[in-house]
Amino acid sequence: MQYEIFVIIALPLALAHILTHVIKRIALASIGDYLVSGRKFGVISGALVLTFASCSGWYGLGSPAIMYTYGYIEVILFTLWAVGGVLMWYFLGYWMRDSSRELGTYTVPETIARMHGANVYAHLSLAVLTALGIVAFAVGQLIAIARVISTFSGVDFTTAAIIGAIIIGSYTPFSGLWGIYATTLAAASLMYPVILFEFVFAVNKFGGILGLDERIISVSPQHAVITGEPYGVGWFAIISVGIAYGLWNLLPQNTMNILALDKRTDVRKFALVFGLLSLILILHFWFGLAARLVVPPGVMNPENAVLEAYKILLPTWASIVAVSGIFYMAVTTLDNLVLAGGGALLRDIVLPIARHLGKEINDKTQLRLARLFTLVILLLVLYWTVTRPPPFIAFIGATGSAALVGAYMPWIIYKFYRGSSWGIIGSCIAGIIGVLLIWYGILGWSDGIVAAAALSTALYLLISVIVKKVNQNKINWFRRV
Repeated sequence: MQYEIFVIIALPLALAHILTHVIKRIALASIGDYLVSGRKFGVISGALVLTFASCSGWYGLGSPAIMYTYGYIEVILFTLWAVGGVLMWYFLGYWMRDSSRELGTYTVPETIARMHGANVYAHLSLAVLTALGIVAFAVGQLIAIARVISTFSGVDFTTAAIIGAIIIGSYTPFSGLWGIYATTLAAASLMYPVILFEFVFAVNKFGGILGLDERIISVSPQHAVITGEPYGVGWFAIISVGIAYGLWNLLPQNTMNILALDKRTDVRKFALVFGLLSLILILHFWFGLAARLVVPPGVMNPENAVLEAYKILLPTWASIVAVSGIFYMAVTTLDNLVLAGGGALLRDIVLPIARHLGKEINDKTQLRLARLFTLVILLLVLYWTVTRPPPFIAFIGATGSAALVGAYMPWIIYKFYRGSSWGIIGSCIAGIIGVLLIWYGILGWSDGIVAAAALSTALYLLISVIVKKVNQNKINWFRRV
């Protein structure tokens, strides 16, 4: 194993663990401390964690690989994602945070279910879809981590995936969201300098952005095509992907950080800081074009080609920092996901069933169970990764997103129309349909997510109207009797 991999993994991880203890709040006293940091995040801390939970292995490795393969379209689409996130949090962030605080909830499914009267069947439907969506999306993150470890150490993919899972398991089940905050600080301290190194050693080597643009178009004209055939996409597709990327902000690794905001935090400032931090990170995508010039297509997987380009274009020390940054982009999303998944198993499956049976679980036991379930989610992710890894990180991310977006649409709709708890089940069915549409290639990645959101809205409203009408007719009948 080369020494570089020890630097890539050990130094930032050591920094994260030191920061975790310096932050001190690692001394968790309750399930609320574990899942939502006791709701103590401010503008900067909240925006940082949300940025690095959102800009995942998909962003760190998958997006440069898309830029490597297809060109500038990824910059446009991710810009739309960042703007969509800012708009969502700016206009709905207060509603999301305050509704959770008022209901005393720590997960998104729990919040949605409580709003609708805590129907146990609706709650369990949300929980199952949340767990499935989280595991699917998390697989993409572990793949990114495994590819970094494998490329720089020489170990096989399976061994690399196991190493990655051990890293996440070394702190997330014990430290909760405060430990994730620590790894986020480590990731931020790496990734922003990485962008500078990429421009100094790679982009500027080809004449800056303009020179790189000329070089890439000379060898691959399709990289500059945004709309139209044969290489670009139509305006409808751009709009579809833009909406899908905006809806992507509903995913639990993102929304759990909204629930963690302090009641005094200015959510609109938080949204704007998040947008600024995210848009700066998009500069990282240009390295995908530089990689295209030094690693010809077809030689290896696009994501591996990007990693190989770091070895070619950057000095060894800079490539170590760069790959460490990518590594921790995936880590900060994967740890958010497994924590959200563990929270969902506890708060959205075990607790509703226990209460339905007339039993209560005390806070101390909840904390122990949450740690156990966080580890269970991580093991499920590892199993899927090593048995059937998908060929493209973005594909498995899209399927998980479709499930989660479909399930979570009632959270937004409820602000404007208070539907029935049975409408939630309709939304969950829409999420499953969205997954199947993508999985079997009936719709593209973004179209499947948009279809899940649209169908979720329609079914939620339709079922809610029908249920309310039926209930009103029953009331009228009893009155007549």
